[in-house]
Amino acid sequence: MMDNIIVIPNEYKDEGLKYTREIVKIVLLNSKKVFLPEEYREYFCDIDGVTLKSESELFEEGDIALVAGGDGSIIHTARKAALVGIPIIGINLGRLGYLAELELEDIHMLSDVFEGKFKLEKRMMLSYEIYKNDSRVLVGKPALNDIVLTSIGNTNRVVDIELHVGKEEAFAGLFKGNGIIASTPTGSTAYALAAGGPIVDPLLECINIVPLCTHSLTARPMIFGADSALKLVNAGRVDINVSADGSDEYTIEPGEHVVVKKSVYAAELVRLNQSSFYEVLKHKMADK
Repeated sequence: MMDNIIVIPNEYKDEGLKYTREIVKIVLLNSKKVFLPEEYREYFCDIDGVTLKSESELFEEGDIALVAGGDGSIIHTARKAALVGIPIIGINLGRLGYLAELELEDIHMLSDVFEGKFKLEKRMMLSYEIYKNDSRVLVGKPALNDIVLTSIGNTNRVVDIELHVGKEEAFAGLFKGNGIIASTPTGSTAYALAAGGPIVDPLLECINIVPLCTHSLTARPMIFGADSALKLVNAGRVDINVSADGSDEYTIEPGEHVVVKKSVYAAELVRLNQSSFYEVLKHKMADK
């Protein structure tokens, strides 16, 4: 049963959190408990039935996380929810809202969620590890969209990245350019698509490698099996920035490397059988 509902607001998408307040009231009218981040106390202190928690405690309480915001909010929440195995549902308050299941006019459908009339869609995530002198120095949080390696500061500066695949570390190419995107199928419609990568059905499991502005006539996007371990080596002379889902930024120096592979965690998105992936793609991504 979905009795304990975590609500994640976004005050940048929802000025004064007026829409989020309405969503919270709907949840409470369905006799559910609402848990919110402590930082939003001023917006909800007048509503009975709301429990405020610190971020470290919040995800220990919920059966589901309801995200009121855009794709960035959904991705940020999915990374936390996956670690404790709870599903999320997005209500779009942003421009695109590609990952959101509901628009504002659909919030009455939350009652279906509370009654269990939904299905869960698992989305593959990526893990990444950073190595220095062949010793692992960092294990990053799982990423829903992508791991990106780019030049630091001046984006026109060329970086050299070697790609090695599998336990044998078979050499798969040297990419000279602005960097590389390693994306999930979910992330194939994000930065990877803008960089010329293929659209991949989000229910597949694979790792999509997309070069960024390569100085080569032969460098092309590549798709690897989900069980592949991809070693990305800084083979140049300048530092390279590593980021996961647009945040958690780190630096690898020449000779250091990152290993990207399928995460043991998966994001679970609530689906209400409204539209297929291809219908959403046509509606939200087509030129208008």
